[in-house]
This record gives sequence, structure tokens and C-alpha cells, in this order.
Amino acid sequence: MNTEIKSLLFLDVDGVLNPWMSKTEADSNWTVITLKEHTYMNVWISWMVFGWLEDLIEHGTQIVWATTWVDTPDRLKEYIRHLGFSFHPYEAIHLKTADYFDVPGNCGKLPGIIEWLQQHPQYKDLPKAWIDDELGVDDKLWAAANNVYALKTDPAKGLHKIEQMITVTEHLIYDNE
Repeated sequence: MNTEIKSLLFLDVDGVLNPWMSKTEADSNWTVITLKEHTYMNVWISWMVFGWLEDLIEHGTQIVWATTWVDTPDRLKEYIRHLGFSFHPYEAIHLKTADYFDVPGNCGKLPGIIEWLQQHPQYKDLPKAWIDDELGVDDKLWAAANNVYALKTDPAKGLHKIEQMITVTEHLIYDNE
């Protein structure tokens, strides 16, 4: 495994890795698992997506969890462990005040991402991507102004298109070699 961090991926869970809004059975790329930490909870996962994440990690991408799941770290870590990932070091943003989630034009995670980047200035010049199902106009404007590739997913489908993964990979790895 590559230990040199060459790029950053700010990653949400619900609506990206877990298409929680789906009203129908997922296609063959999705599997339902039950998380047991504190409460039983069914989530969907795609082994194709996690294989892609594994490849990104192998090429030096650090996953930074940008999800409300950071408020329940045991559940998030169980999800990660279930998939066989260690993602060492475990990195996650700190969510700021709940008031920010009610502001139109953002998903509520931008202050935590900005704070995380300020606390890790060594990564300032690295390629970055942010995948979330709730990216708003303000989030996208900040991302564009800071050369962060922002991808908004459909919360009923999650990250499911090969084209989405190829575009993120090109930004994080191949455009920056």
C-alpha cells in the first residue's frame, strides 16, 4: 500500500456510498449489509465502488470522511471495517454548528472541510475532490475557486456510474502526475 499522500478525497456516505433514498432494489452492483454497532441499521454498498476506492488509496489518495456519520464514529468505523478497509490514518472533518445545515446553498460540511484543510497545510497543493449528494451552489462555488473537483450524486442511486469514477480518478491521479 502506498503511504505517500498524493491527493485528497472528501467523501460522504449517505447518498454517495449508501443510496439511502432508493425506493427499489439496487442493481447487481449493490449489496445490503447490516451494521450492528449500537443499533441495527441496513445500508447498501457497492463492491465496484469500494474496489475503485481501494485503487485510489493504492495510488496515494487519502480518504477524508465528510459525512454526518462522523457524529457516530463507531458506526462509521464498523462500516469501514466491514469492507476490509483500514484507511489509516482515519481522517474525518468536524461538523460545525447544526445551524449551517439550514443555510440554503450548501450541504453543511464546508466549514468542517475548510477547518480540516487549515489544520493540514501540508496538503494545500494536492489535488482534491469532494463527493456528496447534497452539494449546493455555495459548496460548488468554493470548490471551483479552490480547484477542488466537486461531484454531486443522486441520493437514490449513489456513486454508481463508471464515468463519475473515471472523472474523479483523472482529477486526483492522472491530471496531476
